Amino acid sequence: MPPTGVGAAGGSNEVTPQLQEVIGQVSSQTAGFGKLLTDPGQTGGSEMGLMLQLQRAMSLETMMYQSVSNMEKARSDCSKQAIQNFK
Repeated sequence: MPPTGVGAAGGSNEVTPQLQEVIGQVSSQTAGFGKLLTDPGQTGGSEMGLMLQLQRAMSLETMMYQSVSNMEKARSDCSKQAIQNFK
């Protein structure tokens, strides 16, 4: 579920469509790699290549979630600071 909301400045603070597209691509790649890894016809060499691709996809997914988490933390901190300044 992508984070949405209104920032402290009153503007919309939604995850960009590009980031949503990348998240969808990584999710579909991860599912595809999972299916390939359970295929009994795979050889040892191709399994190593698939594992490296899966590792790259998981790393990319982790970076995206960290980026979204950092944006949400910054938005929350900004909102808290605005409330404190208002008092």
